[in-house]
Amino acid sequence: MTHIVDEFPELQGLMGEKYALLQGEEADVATAIREHYLPISAEGELPQTELGSILAIADKLETLIAFFAVGIVPTGSQDPFSLRRNALGIMRIMKANKWNIRLLPLIREVIKIEQAELDQSLSVEELQQEIIQFLKQRLKAIMLGEAIRYDIIDAVLDSTQDNVPELLERASVLNNYSTDSGNFRETIESLSRVVNLAKNMKKKL
Repeated sequence: MTHIVDEFPELQGLMGEKYALLQGEEADVATAIREHYLPISAEGELPQTELGSILAIADKLETLIAFFAVGIVPTGSQDPFSLRRNALGIMRIMKANKWNIRLLPLIREVIKIEQAELDQSLSVEELQQEIIQFLKQRLKAIMLGEAIRYDIIDAVLDSTQDNVPELLERASVLNNYSTDSGNFRETIESLSRVVNLAKNMKKKL
C-alpha cells in the first residue's frame, strides 16, 4: 500500500481507480471505486454511474451507522467527521437517481451486515430511528433550497414515509398547490375538521 493519499487527500478515489485498473479490475468497477467518495462537498459532483452511486450510498450509510452506534453525533456546528455531508450525499444521490427505495429497510440491512461489530446492548430500533431522522434533516435542507414552505416540509417529513423521491414529490405538489390555489387554507381547514372528527369517533368507540 502506498501513502500517496495521505500526502494528497484530493486524490482520494482517483488513486483507487488507477490502482484497480493496474490490478486488472473492470473499468466500471474502477470507476465505482473513484465515484464512491462523491460528493465531497454539499454541492459537489455526484457519481455518474449506477454502480458508483450504489457504492457511495452503501459506504456513507455504513459510516453514519458506525458513528451513531457509538454515540458520535454532530452537535451544533461541530461535525468533525463530515457526517452531515455524508447524509446529504445519500439524499442527493437518491434524489438524482429517483430511486424508489425506502430508507428504513436499507438501514436495517446495513445494520444487519454490521451487527457483529456493533455494541450488542445497543437498541437497533433506536439507532434506526436516529439515522432516519438525521437523513430527513438533510432532505429538509434540500427542500428548503427548492423554496418549499417550512410548514409543508415539516408536515411531509413528519409522516412515516421514508421513500426519498416520494417525499420530494409530496412536498413539491403541496407547495405548488399552496401557491397556485386560492382555497388552499380552506382545504386544510376542512381536512383538519375531518381528522378531528375521526379522532373523536375513535375515542368514543
